[in-house]
Formats: sequence, C-alpha cells, structure tokens
Amino acid sequence: MLSIRPLTLWLVLLLAALSPLGLQNPPTSELIAEDNVAYVGESFNCVSYNMTTFPGMAALADQTCVEIALGQLEPGASVGIDIDVTGQAIDFLVFSGNAVSVYKNNQSYRNDAFWQVDTSLERLNGSFGWHWAVPDDISATYWYVILDNMNHSGDDGVGAIGGATALVNLTLTLDVPNVWTLHNSLIRLAPGQRRELLGPTELTLDAGTAVSVSAIPLIGVADLFLMTQQQRDAYLAGSSTIWIPGTDMLAINSEQTQPWIVPAEMDGEGLYLFLDNMDGPTGGGDGSSEIRLTIEVVLQPVLAPTISSTDDLSSVDIGEEVTLDINNTPNRNGQIDGASIEWDHDTDGTSHGSQFWTSIIFSTPGTHRVSVTINASDGRSVTAAQDIVVYDQSAPVARIAGPPTLQRDIAAQLTLTSTSTDNWQIIREQWSLGGVVLQIRNESATSFTHAFPATGNYSLTLTVEDGVGMSHSTSIQVIVRDGTAPLLQNITASGSTTAGGTASFTIVAADPESPDNLTYVWDFDLNVDTGGDGNPRNDVDGQGLNPSWSWNKAGTYRVSCTVTNVDERSNTS
Repeated sequence: MLSIRPLTLWLVLLLAALSPLGLQNPPTSELIAEDNVAYVGESFNCVSYNMTTFPGMAALADQTCVEIALGQLEPGASVGIDIDVTGQAIDFLVFSGNAVSVYKNNQSYRNDAFWQVDTSLERLNGSFGWHWAVPDDISATYWYVILDNMNHSGDDGVGAIGGATALVNLTLTLDVPNVWTLHNSLIRLAPGQRRELLGPTELTLDAGTAVSVSAIPLIGVADLFLMTQQQRDAYLAGSSTIWIPGTDMLAINSEQTQPWIVPAEMDGEGLYLFLDNMDGPTGGGDGSSEIRLTIEVVLQPVLAPTISSTDDLSSVDIGEEVTLDINNTPNRNGQIDGASIEWDHDTDGTSHGSQFWTSIIFSTPGTHRVSVTINASDGRSVTAAQDIVVYDQSAPVARIAGPPTLQRDIAAQLTLTSTSTDNWQIIREQWSLGGVVLQIRNESATSFTHAFPATGNYSLTLTVEDGVGMSHSTSIQVIVRDGTAPLLQNITASGSTTAGGTASFTIVAADPESPDNLTYVWDFDLNVDTGGDGNPRNDVDGQGLNPSWSWNKAGTYRVSCTVTNVDERSNTS
C-alpha cells in the first residue's frame, strides 16, 4: 500500500443485529420475497456516522447499510481507503451530497451522474487498498461512503445482494496535501484502452528532479511508463516498446514504486505518463480485462541555488554596489518561494533579505563570502556561497575647505582644514608651500596654520594618501598683501620761502613691509581746490620725494604729503 499520512481515522465496523454495537436504527422498509431473494422496497435509511463518530469493528448484518460522512472536500482532495471484508461480500459505494439521496430513495444509482464509479467497488471480499481523489470538475461539496450489504431495486440486479453477515474493517485517511504530488487517485480503464495521465504541463522538470511513481493494483494487470514527446508519438503510432529507460512498470500485479531522476539531457523537456491496458508490450499486460489501480506521482524538485551576477566579482572596488541573484536556479516546479530565501552578506547568520536578488556595498578590502539559503516547503534547506574579492581601486580626493583663492595680510595667521575623502581610508595628509613640505600628519581631516612674512602670490598644496598608497593633491592660491600704511616724519623745506621764491620740500617715509615703490603726492595749499573736484585737500600739486614750489604772494600756507605703498595703503603728513 502507499504510505498513509497523518489525520488517519481508523473506522472499524462492528455492526451485528445481536451485537452490543449493532444497528440502533435498522432499515424499516418492507422486505418483499421474490424467487427466494429479498428486495427492499421504497426508501430506506442507513445508520449514519461521520469520520470521528464511527465506532470500532464488528459485523455488517444482512440487509443493512452504513453511511459515513467524509465532510466537505475540495476538488483534488485525496482519500486513502484500506478495507478488509470477510464473510459476505459487500458493495463499497461513494456518492456526493447531492447524489446520495438517489441511493437512499432506492432509485437506480448506477449512473456516472450519481455514483463515483471509479472508486465504487461491488462484490467486495478480501483486503484492498486504494486512493480516491475528488474530481476537479466538481466544486467543494459533501461526500459519503456507503457500505452496502443489501439487495434492493436500485442495484439494477448487479453487485452484492447480502444474505449473510459481512465482517468489515475499514480505514479512511484524509491525505495531507503535498504541493508536489501530481497525482494520487484510483484509475479505471476498460480492456484495450490507454490514458495519458500527465503531460508537459505537469512534467516539464529541472534536471535532477526526483520523480517517484507508485502503483497499487486493485483489479487487473496494467502497464505504466514515462515517455518523451518523440516516444509518445511513436507509441501512439503503434510502437509498443518505446519509453524512457528505467521508468517502466510492466504487468503490475503488486504494489510497486519506480524512482527516477531527470537527467541533464531532459532538462526542461516536456514528458508524458501513460497508463496502458492494451495487449503488449512484451512482458506487459494483455489488456484482456478491466484494470483499476491507484497511481501516485510525487516530485522532489532539485534544490540547487545558483548565485549569478553581471558584475565582475573577482575585482570589486570598495564602495561599489554589487548585485547578486539566483535567477538561474532551477525552479520549474516553484520549489523556491521568495519568502523562503535568506541572504547572508557577512557570514554572521543574520538574514539580509528574502528575495531572488540582493545588493551589497563593501567598506573594506579582502575576500568576502556571501551566502544564500533556500528553505523548501518539504523541510529541505540548501545553502550556496559566493566569494567576492574587493580591492581599493579608487584614489582619494584631496579637498581644502573654503574658496580656491584667499587674501591675507603680512604676518596674519591663515588656518586651512582638509575635507578630503576616500572610499576606504586616508592614512596621511601633507601640506606644502611652493614645493617645500611644511606639515605631515598620519591622519585625515587635519588643519594647517601658517603666517606669510612678505607680500606675494603663494600656492599652498595638500596631498593625501590612502591605505593602498594611492594619492591625490589639490592647491589653493594665497595673495599676501601689505596690511599697514607707511610711517611718516615731518615735512621739511629748503630754499626760498618768500613770495616769488622757490622752495624744495621733502619728507622721510618708512614702510618695512613694502620698502620699495612708495609714491608721494603733494598739496601745497590745503585751502585752495586746484583740482576742481570740490575737495581742496586732495590736489596733486607735486609728486616725488623732493618736489619744488613757489608762491606768488606772501601768506601762510598749509602743505601736505600723502605717501602710498604698493598695496595702496596711504598715510598723510
């Protein structure tokens, strides 16, 4: 027998007229004698149970029946049936909730519209086991099993008719659904027939998928085999010896299981499973009688996570985003659910995502291992890993906070700060002036302070170096100017200071910061606006260090001299 799954309910009949567990409500319909055979007239009631209230074991008395409610079942639900009947043969009948009344009203039920003909067995005596699946073309409804030890007109003169007590031991099992069970039901074929049970819709499989085909014969001798499309075409054209090697079960007369692994050359190829009740092939059944057998087909899809990436995983830069996926992983049977995927970016056992892809940015160099674990619904768990080699391939970028050009006075302190960056680490910063190194620090974000002793244009350079020796430099321009005005002494005059006479003037000026290129502008009468601009104190009456001047008439005159350095800092005396 096929293995029985959980939720097994042992249903044992102990129904005898004189038994303590005998029928409490025996049929009350009239028994009519005819040719020494009793027929039940009009409608009747069976003793009713459900799968939890059904009693133990005993006997099914003559001209009695039992109804067992299986409950509401969805299309495709599978029921395992194991029964042992001794003594009188009985009829084992299965009806939907809409059709069971036809039986109980003593109407003819032997019609495909009423009874489930494939799983209903008449004149049952002995030990039998099979599985029955609710038809896919029937919506969810209630189902009933009838154990019949009666003779009534609804039988249409066929099947067991009672006459003695039947000893019955029955087990009904609601099979636990398995997403990879493709078939689990009783199949009935008339002599000379064959049936395609499964095709490419169900049997397009990944290489490595384990296929288990089991058969439990009930009546007759059948043949079962898997075929490719080409083999199927040849088989339907008359060849009787073509199938995939190692997948055939011929002349099935006892329970058999045929395991098979999909080879690489059949990866993704549509396959066919055929049940044959025809004469041949050699060694197979002769197709001379009806067959009924349970066929269960269960897959164990290959679970082999395959990590892929369009990035070069042997040379990844620090800070570069890398994307990995498992899109090339075998998954034709939907064995991978996105929620069952666990990515581990750093082998710390912490999940970093549950989808078919993941993105990672590495902050340090070295060989980093990324793994993905797939947890299948059947309890299997498989992990694959990928090594990613990370290098520091990007040079640092040197930056100095502030504008690219600065102005400072002589001797005024200037402080600059590095805001340099690197994808990994900066290990050294160097400040230099005109090619002369002034400061080196083995750290980042350093500051540099300097005062310039003379005017001029200067270039300050920052050079930074990262952890693998790559470097980068940047510079700023500093314009240093004279920030103080010249120092002046009193004006002195020589020569004639009488009206009409000529006098020479001079002044002593000093500018230590800019000793050269001083300019001198003289105004010989601060009360007269000789320049005509409305300001009598900015006239240019003379220039140079020693100008001469004469007045035409006698009087008192105020004389000024303005001395200006190269940075246009002025002082007036």
